[in-house]
Amino acid sequence: MAVLKGTISGSIKSTAYNIAGTIKSIGLYNRHTSAIVVSVGISSGTTDYYFKGSNLAITGTSGFAELTLTNVTVPANWQILIVSTGPVDYYLSID
Repeated sequence: MAVLKGTISGSIKSTAYNIAGTIKSIGLYNRHTSAIVVSVGISSGTTDYYFKGSNLAITGTSGFAELTLTNVTVPANWQILIVSTGPVDYYLSID
């Protein structure tokens, strides 16, 4: 199982791999002193597709959100995309 983790403010796209993968879990932690909005999706490189219900408002510095999306397939040569209005820690497990 692969893990993508880090801290961003703005947007980030993962490396595109030449094999498909399955997102098992997504954890997000707000690092800002006020509410932020985080969206998660996948990108073909030219078009972005956001997961339904992934537009999360995370409040307070102790705000944590876990998307309940399970077994989301990322096609080969696509990227995982995270967009945030403030600093957020992210942790994705991928099979």
